[in-house]
Amino acid sequence: MDQRIIRFTLARYPLFGNILFFNNGLALLNYLKSNRCDPLNLPDIILLDLQMPVLDGWDFLEEFDLLYASFSKTIQVYVVTVSINPSDIKRAMAFHFVRDFISKPVTKEKLATISGQVFS
Repeated sequence: MDQRIIRFTLARYPLFGNILFFNNGLALLNYLKSNRCDPLNLPDIILLDLQMPVLDGWDFLEEFDLLYASFSKTIQVYVVTVSINPSDIKRAMAFHFVRDFISKPVTKEKLATISGQVFS
């Protein structure tokens, strides 16, 4: 449901260019691995939900950390979750590539802030 809301918001307020959606962390990780040397196909940012099937957000962050140096461009991660647990925030922000910890719902204003951070 959250992915639908974000899709709808982005469609009504096009801040970003090419947008890809993945339904689980493993599919995203495999995409990144297969495109690690192609900066045109790597994302500038990832909005990462911690609650995903197959490979959850925490496991994705661990795997992404191991691969990060092999990517041909810098990728910033924004963790998006329902959690407001301070230990989750601290754990997520310990990854150097995590730019922010966003509590759902993701608003148009928050997307505008992200866009300004990444593309300014």
